[in-house]
Amino acid sequence: MDNSKLTTIAVGGGLDKNALFGLNGSVAKAQNYKDVIATLDTNTISVNSNLTAKEISVHAGNTMAMTTSADGASVGNKSLVIGAAGVATNDSVMTTKAYINGNNTDAFKTDSVDVSALSDNTLTNVGISLTGDISNGLDDSKPLNLDVLANVAKNKLKNDTIALVENFKVDADKTVTVKAKSEEKITNVVGAANIMENTGSDTALNFAFGASVAVNTITGSTLADLLNSNINVGNGLYVNADAFHKNKNVVFSG
Repeated sequence: MDNSKLTTIAVGGGLDKNALFGLNGSVAKAQNYKDVIATLDTNTISVNSNLTAKEISVHAGNTMAMTTSADGASVGNKSLVIGAAGVATNDSVMTTKAYINGNNTDAFKTDSVDVSALSDNTLTNVGISLTGDISNGLDDSKPLNLDVLANVAKNKLKNDTIALVENFKVDADKTVTVKAKSEEKITNVVGAANIMENTGSDTALNFAFGASVAVNTITGSTLADLLNSNINVGNGLYVNADAFHKNKNVVFSG
C-alpha cells in the first residue's frame, strides 16, 4: 500500500509606481509518476508440499493527494497597466496492479482467493489573482488605467488500475474474487478580483479584464480479468471493475 501527498505553493506580487506596465504572477507545477505492483508467481514459490493455504491474497493499493496553488497580486500607483496571473498545473501518471501468474501444474487448495487493485487519486488546484489601484493613470488630469487578471488551472491524470489472474489452477472452498477499483477526484478553484479608486479626476477611464480557465483530463483503464485459468469454487466467483470520476470547478470574479 502506497500513500503519497504533494503540496506546491507559489505566490507572486508587487507594488508598481509610475510604471507603464506592472505585471506580477506565479507558476506552480506538480508532477507525480509511480507504480505500485503486487505479484504472486507460482513458479517461484511453494506454499507447502501439498499446495494448500488458508487464503491466497494479492493486494495493491495506491493513494495520491496533490494540491497546487499559484497566486498573483499587483498594486498600482499611477501605473498605466497592471496585471496579476496565476498558473497551476498537476500532472500525475500512476499504475496500480495486482497480479497472479500461475502456470502451476497441480491446483492450489484454499478457502478463498482475493486479488484486488485499488487506487484513489485527488488533485486540487487553487489560483487567485488580485489587482488594486491606489491612483490611476500616469496623468492625474486624465487618468487612464487597465487591469488584467488571469488564472489557469490544468489537471492531467492518467491512472491504470489492473487486477489480473492468468494461467492459474486453484480449488477454492469458498470464493474467488478479482477486483479493480479506481477513484479520481479533481477540484479547480480559480478566481480574479479587482479594486479601483479614482483620485483627482472625474474623467478617469478605468478598464478591468479577467479570465479564468480550468481544464481537466482523465485517461487510463480499470481492468479486472481472469485468463486461461482452471477455477473450481464452492460459493462464488466474482470479477469486478469499477471506476468513479468526480470533477468540480469553482470560478469566481469580482
